[in-house]
Amino acid sequence: MPPGRRVTLKDVAKYAGVSVAAVSDIANRNRANLYTSETREKVVAAMNTLGYVAERAAQNLRTGRSGTVGFVLTRRFSNPFFARVADLVDQALATHDLEMQLILVSGRVERAGELARRLIGSGVDGVIAGPLYPWDRTLVGQLGVIESSPLPVVVFGNLEQSAFRNTVLLADMHAGQVAIDYLVGLGHTRIGLFGATPADKAIGKTFSNQDGMERALDRRDLLRHASSWFIPIPDEASGQDHVQEAVRFARRWLATGPDNRPTAIACRNDQCAFALLAALAECGVSVPEELSVLGYDNTAEGEFVFPPLTSVDPRIDICIAEVVQRLLALLASGGLQTDAPSPESEECRSETELATDVPAVVERRSTLPSS
Repeated sequence: MPPGRRVTLKDVAKYAGVSVAAVSDIANRNRANLYTSETREKVVAAMNTLGYVAERAAQNLRTGRSGTVGFVLTRRFSNPFFARVADLVDQALATHDLEMQLILVSGRVERAGELARRLIGSGVDGVIAGPLYPWDRTLVGQLGVIESSPLPVVVFGNLEQSAFRNTVLLADMHAGQVAIDYLVGLGHTRIGLFGATPADKAIGKTFSNQDGMERALDRRDLLRHASSWFIPIPDEASGQDHVQEAVRFARRWLATGPDNRPTAIACRNDQCAFALLAALAECGVSVPEELSVLGYDNTAEGEFVFPPLTSVDPRIDICIAEVVQRLLALLASGGLQTDAPSPESEECRSETELATDVPAVVERRSTLPSS
């Protein structure tokens, strides 16, 4: 081969005795699993012998970037909402020719820092992390390693006083108010909450959807009755835990007189609502004729349960789009991070910011006007 000429796919294919498509799949397209181990070994050996540099690697050498962004997801896929979050991040990055490298830290909180260090060491160009909430104190501390790295970092969640310089705040608090406004608009005045924060986990204002619900209920003098029907479920609860609490709620609801039990119940998320719908059906409670059920997150699965679930859409797609745009801006500026806003500043958390008109209720069959 002439000195100085760059080795091509055709060169590697000819040397290895395979097709150009096979070399491209194995070297550049992450499709090596389509070929036998013998073919893969031939291609790798040819690349090493000829000194072939894969297209992605060549691009990295030219630009100093890997084209990969790390995403630290803090919740499990057992809740379908977070599978959607990961998919949204992946899609948003892909539109800018960036690949997502995902790590899951839920259930491994004490090792989150170690996992994040590995991610940084893998050569990613930047990091996205979330969602993070005020009760994630240990996790926030562990993920301090990404904030202290030289990489651009964007975090999303409901952190009132964020430890991270670039934070996109969720619309959960306002969406919680939207949930109660919707049920009250249907004439419901006795409203419960399935999936409330347990008393031993409560840490004051968290800007969560529960905070928004409580504010809307209190504004109408409905909170006192509603709080007696706040059914706590820990954030780390399993699906079986949800079902057990849902059955307990259904039995309690049946044992309570019609004038003292809720006519509607809001759920912290759709996962809670799915468990509740199943338990109510098992106990013979008709939804929505006897009890309206309102979900939160508007996951696709809500269309296929019975009855189809009315749910609040907090527009996580808008949040993720903002997260990716902020990261792109940081990458374009050379990774320079802005100073963190002070906890008292409007930029950090303001009533104006919370009072957006983004969240909306997607109506299906699990709610009816109060009789």
